[in-house]
Amino acid sequence: MPADKPELAAAHTMAARLIGMQAIFLDAGSGAERPVPAVVIRACRAATGDPAVPLFVGGGIRAPEQARAARAAGADFVVIGTVVEQGSGHGLDAFVQAVCS
Repeated sequence: MPADKPELAAAHTMAARLIGMQAIFLDAGSGAERPVPAVVIRACRAATGDPAVPLFVGGGIRAPEQARAARAAGADFVVIGTVVEQGSGHGLDAFVQAVCS
């Protein structure tokens, strides 16, 4: 899905909710060069229609600031698999602090 089309991502989110999906996972892809844009996260959060629906965001998040931005845009959970596997120069505690503050 194009990263510059938040309305398309939001439409997919609404469709997922209509067919009964209980959570939404936005993924830029393992090791992606760029994370899911904040505008897409915000559009999908709004499209869930329910703030209690868990929104997961992953792919391309390599720095605590990017994790913080995803949370600020509406992600409930931030997936940082490649960073944990390969290391990033940032300690895991820096990511925890970024998403919990």
